[in-house]
Amino acid sequence: MDEYEYYYNTEANANRGPLHADSSSFKRSDVQSIAYSTNLYRAFYQGTLLTKDNTIDGKEPIEVNQVQPTTITTQDSDISKLRTE
Repeated sequence: MDEYEYYYNTEANANRGPLHADSSSFKRSDVQSIAYSTNLYRAFYQGTLLTKDNTIDGKEPIEVNQVQPTTITTQDSDISKLRTE
């Protein structure tokens, strides 16, 4: 991560803060934002790549189950009002 480094020509400008800097540049920071390495950051900004190696259950990330289509209809019966076809 980078951070601003401000340069001032006079002590008066330095006392007034970064808005009164005569110039600025980026320097490498020795600290890293906690948001940079969180799951939320990775999910929204870096993205995630799920593979068989990093899923919780060790299975493929996407599983497709094909089942027979069924239709539920109503019927007049004392036992059950629904019938599947």
